[in-house]
Amino acid sequence: MLIDVTFFIRTDALALEEAARVALIHAVFFIAGGGERLLLEMRRALKDLGHDVDLYTAYFNKRAWDVITNGMSDVPEPIILKEPMISKFFAKRSYLGCS
Repeated sequence: MLIDVTFFIRTDALALEEAARVALIHAVFFIAGGGERLLLEMRRALKDLGHDVDLYTAYFNKRAWDVITNGMSDVPEPIILKEPMISKFFAKRSYLGCS
């Protein structure tokens, strides 16, 4: 299982007890699993504390997103960053029929 959530929080905002801008990054969002659910729960908790939270990913699967966010109407889709090279390698491998 791949869980690689990264936080970027302005420390000066935390010291002053102000709302911070937070970036939650999950490298590849292609399944509806525990890591993805954890990401959304962290987003909800930070939003409840008054922080501005953005979601980022390098790869996004719409079907998995629909499954994991079922019943969560206020969650925006993540901002898609550049696709990682490793996913391009695996895609080419599958085209060639390699196992």
